Amino acid sequence: MPYQNAGKSLALETGKLAATINNHRPDYKSEKTEALYRYIFDNSPFAMAIFDAASLEILEVNETAIKIYGYSRQEFLHLTVYDIRIPEQHDLLRSQIDSGVYLFDKTLRSHKKKNGDVIQIEPTLTEIIYKGRKAYLITVNDMTEKLAMQQELTRAKVRRQREITRASLKAQEKSRTEIGRELHDNINQLLVASVLFFKKTQPATDGDKALLETGTDIINTAISEIRKLSSTLVSPSLNKLSLKDSIVHLLPSLNVIDTAVEFDVRINENTIPEELKISLYRIIQEQFSNIIKHAAATKVKLKMIQAQNILTLMVSDNGIGFDQTRHARGIGLDNIIHRVESYNGKIFIESSPGCGCKINVEFCLE
Repeated sequence: MPYQNAGKSLALETGKLAATINNHRPDYKSEKTEALYRYIFDNSPFAMAIFDAASLEILEVNETAIKIYGYSRQEFLHLTVYDIRIPEQHDLLRSQIDSGVYLFDKTLRSHKKKNGDVIQIEPTLTEIIYKGRKAYLITVNDMTEKLAMQQELTRAKVRRQREITRASLKAQEKSRTEIGRELHDNINQLLVASVLFFKKTQPATDGDKALLETGTDIINTAISEIRKLSSTLVSPSLNKLSLKDSIVHLLPSLNVIDTAVEFDVRINENTIPEELKISLYRIIQEQFSNIIKHAAATKVKLKMIQAQNILTLMVSDNGIGFDQTRHARGIGLDNIIHRVESYNGKIFIESSPGCGCKINVEFCLE
């Protein structure tokens, strides 16, 4: 970066200033050079200081340091480097000086201003001789504003990604709903019509009658399966049911594998956004599907509690569980995590072999 290079250049030039002062010779050229370096030091856009290498007492500062840190020149000259470092970094500072690595440490560090504000700085250090004593020249690049901007850009990127994810989920729900309606209102009606035609057919033999009855049974089974599939595709908001009632309609799916369900839902649905309700429904639906396919569980607990602006969802089972360190997440869990993150939620997954699986999800409703 230009500022960084400029800071290093100024540090070297100011190092020459210190050497010039230390080896001062009373001639016109020397005085002119000293004045030039003093001007560079005092007018640098970077905070600059010289401090004693042994005691760490501050010996000199420039105007930029005074403006940034809020201390007067006289106040600075009564401070040590420890006074402008946050207390949490004092031990690190001492160990770096004792080990001789302090001069080479270019990492960001936290400095404290007179008013207590903490700033993040990038240092450039040079070892010099100042007025006959070993000292360090430090050039400070205040990175606080830049870091804040980077953090804001990161937050904006995350917000944008969440918006994209929500739009994607919304489009996905619309597509699923259209497919569900098409299956229910079109395909199923065609199958129902086929059954009616079969029933009006007069079989010529008992064999023909048996074939018609078998065909009718197959079509009726298909109608039943399509109705089930359609109900899983259409989002609960379109069924004119509350979220709680929609979840209740999911519970019989666990009866297929003879799983007992402990159910506890205490929420104020008026405070939950419609799109979040759909995501909660889909999360539960997805986890129930995981339990049916993989868990071999005999008990499932579902709890959804709302305490002020925090909504917590917990789904646990006593199934076979899995080793989280050895097994990659399946599509089902990835879908759940994807939905949780899109609403800035938090998810905690606990599972181990033989100990079932527990999923905790938290959403802030503010």
